[in-house]
Amino acid sequence: MRASFLALSLAFLLLPTVAQADNFHSLTGKTIFQSRDHTYRLRGDTKPWQLTEQTGNVLASALIGETLHTAIGDKLYRSSDGLRYVADSSVGTFEAAVIVRVADQSFLSASINGATKIHHLVNDIWRETAGWSLAAPDDIRNAFLSNASIASLAIMGDEVKVFLLSGDTWIEEASLTCDNAAIFISPRPAAICDNGENFYLSDAFAWEELFPTTIEGQSIGSNVAAAFEQNNKNRLYVATESEILTIDLQSVELPASLSVAGSRVLLNFPTLGLHELLWQEPLPTLVPITTSFTNIVEVENDPDLALISADSIAYHSLAPGQWQTMAALGDFNHASSTSRGIFVWQTNEVKTSGGHSQFLPDGQTSFVKVNVWASTTSPVQAVSLNSFPSYVSVVTNSGSGNTNLYKSNDYLSWSRVSLPTTPTLPRTIGEARNLSPGTLLETLATVSVPAGIVGNEIEYIQDETGGIQMYLSQSKGALNFAVNSLVRVTGEISSSATKRILLDALDDVSAEGTGEISFKSISAAQADSSQGLVANVTDNVSELNADELVLGGILEVDMRALEDSAKTIFKLKDQVELPVLVDWNSASDKTEAWYLGSYKILSREPEVETVTVPKTTKSTKQPAATKSTSSSGSKATARSSTAQKSAAGPTAKVSNVKTKPVLVEGVKTAKPGAQSRQNSLPATDTVTLGILGITAGMLAMQGRRLRRLLQI
Repeated sequence: MRASFLALSLAFLLLPTVAQADNFHSLTGKTIFQSRDHTYRLRGDTKPWQLTEQTGNVLASALIGETLHTAIGDKLYRSSDGLRYVADSSVGTFEAAVIVRVADQSFLSASINGATKIHHLVNDIWRETAGWSLAAPDDIRNAFLSNASIASLAIMGDEVKVFLLSGDTWIEEASLTCDNAAIFISPRPAAICDNGENFYLSDAFAWEELFPTTIEGQSIGSNVAAAFEQNNKNRLYVATESEILTIDLQSVELPASLSVAGSRVLLNFPTLGLHELLWQEPLPTLVPITTSFTNIVEVENDPDLALISADSIAYHSLAPGQWQTMAALGDFNHASSTSRGIFVWQTNEVKTSGGHSQFLPDGQTSFVKVNVWASTTSPVQAVSLNSFPSYVSVVTNSGSGNTNLYKSNDYLSWSRVSLPTTPTLPRTIGEARNLSPGTLLETLATVSVPAGIVGNEIEYIQDETGGIQMYLSQSKGALNFAVNSLVRVTGEISSSATKRILLDALDDVSAEGTGEISFKSISAAQADSSQGLVANVTDNVSELNADELVLGGILEVDMRALEDSAKTIFKLKDQVELPVLVDWNSASDKTEAWYLGSYKILSREPEVETVTVPKTTKSTKQPAATKSTSSSGSKATARSSTAQKSAAGPTAKVSNVKTKPVLVEGVKTAKPGAQSRQNSLPATDTVTLGILGITAGMLAMQGRRLRRLLQI
């Protein structure tokens, strides 16, 4: 007999995104492993695991969007990269916590000051709900989605109540008197009372009879619920999401028990042994399997598969009624379907003891022992088997020792993974500059100086807190990140006097987009406090060489990026503004700078012109004419007098001082090819000169320099 009823629109817990302690997550292309007291991250299959600095007992975690929410110790943390965990201030401290997903909504149930409170995630903020307090955090697992509303079953004394979430408040919608109730939400929300009465929740949120009569011996699976009629084991009821089946058994003996695994219904008879009930058939039948078994195992990821463990024998079924005998190496009570076969293992409920881990390759009839961990009794804590490499987490010494991690690329051969004991710290550059040598770190920053300015193995990065050098040996790759590239850098603080991040490989730097750098304005005296940064330094030229300037008497500036010799462009005492990189030079044991782009000559001391005039005597002095003549006229008179009297006797040198200095701004100076190395460092190619200034500047420069000024 079949009885149909209207099915509720249900969406149950999305378990793949939620986990308790000892779990794996995939976060933005990275693998996250959370053991009982540590969290680790793997950036790529060829990279080493990284230990985070966040330690403590991992209670629960959920990957929601691209953010990992993890209850560690007594606090809730968030992480968007699996390395930096930030405490969530919207939730206080707690003693226990559970995180669940119901359809597209997330709930945190936590014991806070002796009471279990429920929070839900709204606009990325955990908000506390009112109107209902759970008896224990795990009770939130009875929440479900029905007709676009979040509802939950709750046992409260001798009643089973239904609460609906409206905004931030739970509202009681229905109540059922039911002593010692057992509740479940799959395959549909229902309650079974101690006296065998049973009810399901209709789409109108009313309690209605589930099975036609009172029941006993019920078993609940992920897709099917089944039970015997009370005091009549010849009659069996099977409930799915949309219908109820009443099946009268035609057997020579009564079944002792029933079990549901996924969508399979299995009956165990005292002497006839274990049978599968093909309830899906128009005329249900019983198919014999075995007379002796240890465990009926539901296969994760595939409710249509079924496995039965019987010591050295296993029974495997790919379809209802079709069973195959397999050779096994011992009992197991967990199974997971993979792309190449079935992985099985034995671990007790509290994960303190275990047994053999085995793998059944597709098309084979024998399980293969695969665990290489120290002891066959070391319990498996967690598995990640959906892709390669796959991982198994094991605790040694029968569950009381350390967590060990193993990986495989075929499910058959497993090797131990070396987990780090030193954490990798997520830090800003300002923080990184103060870390001790040997510290592992990761930082997000913008490239400020490309390779080739200081050295081919060196680039510089900076953020709003500071700048630092990153170094990669050419034997390991070539740094080629352009200026303004936003990069994530993972490396080790060096022991050199120059603050430096040592890279192990080129892929320790990953492009994350585009950033922006700013040049700090400093004087030469401020260079020591600007190490690692790009800056505009303004000061006077105190020393001048072909490839080097000294500013303010203290800061040496490497000028080799200039096209011409510095001596042809600059003069002593020039006040200049230069875009530079400032850092400590270990070779000279002091702070120095490297010229990056376009200079500005802000001012120049007046030039002195030397002219020759004849010596005069009292007899040739003409006071009246001198006083009445302008400066330019005086020069003409002096020159004329000199021409007329040059043979009269010895001459004397007199200096005339020009009245205006030469002012030059932003002259283009990079050597051929230098600008391409600078990757669009800021440049301003303008010349602003008055008529007198231009004339004076031309007289002061070589012909090659004069031609360039005229062309600009």
